[in-house]
Amino acid sequence: MKIQGKRLDMPPEVVVPIIRDSGEVFFKASAVLDFKEFDTVCPPPIPPMIQRKGESVPTPDLADKKYIDACDKYARQRTNYMIVKSLSTTEALEWEKVKMTDPSTFDKYEEELKESGLNQFEIGRLINAVMEANGLDESKIEAARKRFLALKVGQA
Repeated sequence: MKIQGKRLDMPPEVVVPIIRDSGEVFFKASAVLDFKEFDTVCPPPIPPMIQRKGESVPTPDLADKKYIDACDKYARQRTNYMIVKSLSTTEALEWEKVKMTDPSTFDKYEEELKESGLNQFEIGRLINAVMEANGLDESKIEAARKRFLALKVGQA
């Protein structure tokens, strides 16, 4: 695919240095382009079906409390997966508690980072880098939107 005759650049990577007296450690956060692995181990919840009076076909009950709770859990697991998968591009990083085949372990990334000696501020920097690499940096999105609109005004 091309846009205006150009291919998109490679997915972004954000490098986060962690500085210690003994030296630096560099984490890398990369864009997660494919969630097939996640979808395989963690399929999205399916709402229960209800039969409404006067209707011949059952409809999904999107207001079901268990379904809503399952959707919330699914969204948290997907975000945790994105964080773990993105940081996994860091050279020689080995997760000990997080297993990519077990969604119930995806939330253990923060515990592992703490146990490895990172403080809350450093963990926050890593999560921000993951969000930036995955295009979720709102300030950059807003700046790009303003540049686009300025171009449109200039063309008018």
